[in-house]
Amino acid sequence: MEEPLLMQNNTSSSAPRKFKVSLGTQDSIGLKDIAKKLGISESDVMRKGLQLMALYVETQEAENGQFLIRRGDREQETRIVL
Repeated sequence: MEEPLLMQNNTSSSAPRKFKVSLGTQDSIGLKDIAKKLGISESDVMRKGLQLMALYVETQEAENGQFLIRRGDREQETRIVL
């Protein structure tokens, strides 16, 4: 089985990388709100977002892969449009 996308080339000796991200006002407010609701840092929200996108890509590449979100008793297909 192939390693998940975010685990590839990630060894304990790799140095952290820094990125400068420019967000619009609404995206910046959204990022702060998500971090506050989850009780994590804005950087952690970005990291978790990358993990979610990696999972989405793996699902799309898999034969018969599906990306579903369940809310309560309702299951709905979620399409991510990039």
